[in-house]
Amino acid sequence: MSNNEYGFFTSKNQDRVYTADDFVQYFKDIMTDGVLGDDTNKLAVTAGGGMSVSISAGTAYIGGRWLRRKESQTLTLSNADTVYNRWDAIAVRCDFEKRAIYLTAVEGIPSVSPVKPAPKRDESAYDIIIAYVYVDANSVEITQSDITDTRGDTNLCGWVTSAIDTIDTTALFAQYEAQWELLKAACENDAEGVINAWESLNAVKKVCNVSPVNGNVPLTMDNIAQGSTYEKYLIQSGTFSTTSAGPKTVTFPKSYISAPLVIGVYIPKDTDDSQYWRVGSCQPVTVTKSSVTLTYYRGTNFSEPTTTYPGTFRWIAIGKV
Repeated sequence: MSNNEYGFFTSKNQDRVYTADDFVQYFKDIMTDGVLGDDTNKLAVTAGGGMSVSISAGTAYIGGRWLRRKESQTLTLSNADTVYNRWDAIAVRCDFEKRAIYLTAVEGIPSVSPVKPAPKRDESAYDIIIAYVYVDANSVEITQSDITDTRGDTNLCGWVTSAIDTIDTTALFAQYEAQWELLKAACENDAEGVINAWESLNAVKKVCNVSPVNGNVPLTMDNIAQGSTYEKYLIQSGTFSTTSAGPKTVTFPKSYISAPLVIGVYIPKDTDDSQYWRVGSCQPVTVTKSSVTLTYYRGTNFSEPTTTYPGTFRWIAIGKV
């Protein structure tokens, strides 16, 4: 039996028969798990009224399989406990037994110190969690502040990217060049040239202290040293509208290695009204590698508005990836 795998070709007399696993492996080789989207609105979880949440349209990939929601979907959570709080998870579940992928609410256990449900990942199903919902004891309504967006957390979900981002051929070219110099010096019986070329060849055998494997240097995010020429910075930006005061959370389309620098401005709908936006100040504000919580204040003393002021947030994040 051949060790080669290839595809896909039109069948003639059923000599080319493919299974779902063949197609799954094709997508698995080129796409990571997570939410597919060119903005932060895909499969976003928002309060839906009462004990329900709304999940916007979008597409998710899990192990080469996919779910595509063309319209939003509402999930209703179980009633709150009368004594203890709990965390619920909103997940995209790839159910191997049902042979289906669907949105589901995973109910947590009420407790004095409630724990967020872990994603189910075994032979029967695989979850990616797109949000956690905090359910207060005796509550009758889920608010937006109860919802924690986890789409940007690569351990729970993440954003779909190419499995092969870029291939750096600098080290490989340097090896070819050094080998060519070594060959020329040997052909010319240049002893000193041979020694110099050999030293040059050894100098390029490693990139970020990683040795080539079959001619390739397998660089990953874990072995790219800080400050090296292979370290990358990513600039991401976006906008969203708001009609109320208080913290707003934005999930970055792609996570950073650590918390990035975030710069933003709040543009009021009424341009004559002097309003300002700040990261941190009076309200607790959190910046993580996957998201930032924003808040804005009005007036020269940055006192929080007591009524709603419609306007737009514009933000930009700069950090290492």
